[in-house]
Amino acid sequence: MIDLPSDVTHAFDWGSTGDPLKDAVLADTAQRIKAVDLAIAEQDPLHEAYRFYSEGTVAAGSERYIQEFVDHEPVRRASPASTTPM
Repeated sequence: MIDLPSDVTHAFDWGSTGDPLKDAVLADTAQRIKAVDLAIAEQDPLHEAYRFYSEGTVAAGSERYIQEFVDHEPVRRASPASTTPM
């Protein structure tokens, strides 16, 4: 089970299908989504959690996706007092 920071929440609205295989796929899908979000929250593009649920090109794509969050610098807005009138 993936434990996320308290400010990260998910709502997976799919219920049980009655088919054990399909239900297992849905459960793993939820865990994979949480694992990617955990890697983002921990700023770790090589986090073992998401790599447990994916490999190959899917894992490589997840790594690039997570790296974008790691590399992202917040937009710095000028304060109203520091803006120069035209």
